[in-house]
Amino acid sequence: MAAIIVRASSLCRPIVAEGLYDSQQADFLRRQHCDKLDGDPASRPLPTVEVQRRRLQGSI
Repeated sequence: MAAIIVRASSLCRPIVAEGLYDSQQADFLRRQHCDKLDGDPASRPLPTVEVQRRRLQGSI
């Protein structure tokens, strides 16, 4: 995994890790300098109404 992240970084593009299941995965990816994390540790799935509310507040 670390080799893939290093290789992707060489392309000068943001590194986005998707499908995280737990905080251990998130911690590993942060140590590897992933730019963005997506999955349950970042935020549990939200109802549409909640996503819209957060967007209006500017929190996402």
